[in-house]
Amino acid sequence: MFPGIKKPAISRISAVVALALIVVAVAACGGGSGKPDFNNKAVTFTDKGGNLAVTAKRAFVIALESNPSTGFAWTITQKPNAKIVKFTHKQYSEPKSSALGAAGVERFRFKALKAGQATFTLKYSRPSAPDAPENLNYTYNVTVKAKS
Repeated sequence: MFPGIKKPAISRISAVVALALIVVAVAACGGGSGKPDFNNKAVTFTDKGGNLAVTAKRAFVIALESNPSTGFAWTITQKPNAKIVKFTHKQYSEPKSSALGAAGVERFRFKALKAGQATFTLKYSRPSAPDAPENLNYTYNVTVKAKS
């Protein structure tokens, strides 16, 4: 097959390559699901904007209904003060219902870093119509209290 290489050598090379691929695949997985854990000691809010109070060094989640099949999606249009509140990641969960057009949930996870105040805004819109009247804008005023 390959001039100058005997069959046993090719078998050993194939085994080494296969083992290397397995090691890389396992390392890439990190041993977990690869999805952020949105329930790990996080306070979840479903408020449509307003005032929120959280404790420093704790995570919190904003969970809002979302239906990407309509072209709408939630985005952060005004970011919080990153010294007080840090956005960490976003996740979409499929609807629990199999009904056509059922809404799922978009979750935005944040980490309260230290005592202070931060404001951010989430917008529900279509990328093709960012200023349409049916868009939603929810502004959150977050007060982070020192950890006791």
